[in-house]
Amino acid sequence: MMRWQRAFKRKWVIATIIVVCIIPVASFIGAKLNQAPYKISPRPIPSQALLDDAALVRLGPRPDVKQDWQRDIAARQMPIRSLFSDDFSDLQFLKPLLKDKRLVMLGESSHGVAEYNWMKTRLVRFLHREVGFDVLAFEGSMTGSYFVDKELGSKTAGQSLRNAVFGTWWTEEVQDTFEYLRAARQQGNPLTLAGFDIQNSSTHASTSAANLFKKMLASLESPLLARVDEVEKALSDAYLSPSPSAQEVSEVASFYQQVLDALNAKRLRLETVFMAEPSLVSLTLQEVQSRIKLAEMLSLKTRDPKRSNDVRDAAMAANLNFLMDKMYPNRKVIVWAHNAHTGAGYPWHGAWQGVKGMGAWIAETRKAETYSIGLFMGKGGQVTNAWTRQVTTFTTLLEPNTLEGVMASTKRKMSFVDFSQARPTTGNDWMFTPIDVKDWGTMPIKLVPRNVFDAVLYIDDVTPPKYLFNQ
Repeated sequence: MMRWQRAFKRKWVIATIIVVCIIPVASFIGAKLNQAPYKISPRPIPSQALLDDAALVRLGPRPDVKQDWQRDIAARQMPIRSLFSDDFSDLQFLKPLLKDKRLVMLGESSHGVAEYNWMKTRLVRFLHREVGFDVLAFEGSMTGSYFVDKELGSKTAGQSLRNAVFGTWWTEEVQDTFEYLRAARQQGNPLTLAGFDIQNSSTHASTSAANLFKKMLASLESPLLARVDEVEKALSDAYLSPSPSAQEVSEVASFYQQVLDALNAKRLRLETVFMAEPSLVSLTLQEVQSRIKLAEMLSLKTRDPKRSNDVRDAAMAANLNFLMDKMYPNRKVIVWAHNAHTGAGYPWHGAWQGVKGMGAWIAETRKAETYSIGLFMGKGGQVTNAWTRQVTTFTTLLEPNTLEGVMASTKRKMSFVDFSQARPTTGNDWMFTPIDVKDWGTMPIKLVPRNVFDAVLYIDDVTPPKYLFNQ
């Protein structure tokens, strides 16, 4: 055998060993390392101090991101220096971006992240104190939130929290928001609490809506009054059932259509009776329509989950428009919800793929006055089910050329990027073309950042919330 042939054979054998043995093993190890549960960092200690550049540096390797993308993000990314501070000097860049906006939507890629709650609480304070936003609308019951707002001065923050929103947010961090609502009210600079969901977000919300219906029907001496409690229970049972009865849900919708017709027929009389609180009649009518939509949503729950969520998000958009046009006209509104509801055209995953979210409906009529911020995370621990409260750990950063990877490539723990002022140019195609991103930190989806959000706020390392109450 010639010397070159022997050399070639040796190289071929070595190459074969590498391909057959070493690469698969290395890939397996690499995959395991990338998927391995991260040890959750210690829970941050609240502080009024702003982080300096050294304290803001994220630990760990730089994600694998295209060089021109790294240069672009480094040039446009703004550091966020605190989760807690009332020194808002690091947020001043937002003022020119929001000067003509009446609606700021704060999203979150997961409901079970303490840092999202802290950050959104801080943003709420900033928007209220320095930018003139004075309504905070949660992904929660519309009527329930209306009455919780009226009771802010007589209830503790914990009671108001529990009465207004889903157990998803019954956490120490979100309670800080309700402490702020109470304090602002006491100081004579109220931040009004509102809700836009068609679902009951608490027992208090369900009771508030039923009492409102009965109050209106009683003033009309309507025979429908006698059935309100019975129908509300049927609706609640259907909501809790994994497989609601189509017949029962249809009867609920039929009943509330009768209520709607009865109230509309005597609307002028109702507005005279409730002259001291004129918005109450409009609120009742909108809530009755929400009941009809909730029944429709439940009728589709098991047989067509996508359409079920389509119904919910379209109805939530209608409720949010109602709040802005009828309940709180000419006031500035902050929305607190999941990214899937705040982003315009957010690509839902699984059985909900293709849902037209609330953000897409709002963008059709209010795009010019809306600024939507998506919140995303890199690694750490979260809770994906507020009932079981099981903590899961995860990482998304080591995957190449993801949205999270681009945001983390500047080695900052927290940062903000505005898309609304960006125009396509060399190196910024990452925001104008489909890019991989993780919903709930673990579920891969693909979106065009500039089309879905006006901005993204990134938090590199996250921890689970601290829950206050049992479900």
